Amino acid sequence: MSILYRVISEKVWLEAQKTGRVPRCGNDGKLDCVHLNLEEAVETIAARFFKVEEHPLVLEVDVTSFENKIEWLDATPDDPWKQPRAKIQNLHLKDILKVHSLEPSLKEGGLSYRLIKK
Repeated sequence: MSILYRVISEKVWLEAQKTGRVPRCGNDGKLDCVHLNLEEAVETIAARFFKVEEHPLVLEVDVTSFENKIEWLDATPDDPWKQPRAKIQNLHLKDILKVHSLEPSLKEGGLSYRLIKK
């Protein structure tokens, strides 16, 4: 089983539970893919794109069913890890193994999050 992660807001998660799928975010639509993350990228991505009020959550995703549709971008100075992008329309709830919380904190450098795995 291959595992990747997706950071979403609590509002999006509630919507996904009603529809059975996790909708794309704006950047996904622009690039026609679903952005996923390695575990080591989750906290940085959450701090970069999510406000505390959004109550970001981390989806643990089994990508086995669409692994052949994942494109891997190289690491960059700003993102020092491989960046997976899935050429799929949406994530389906059947592929979500767990939902993890993020604990926010304000530090000297700004907002940061700590992944809380259940």
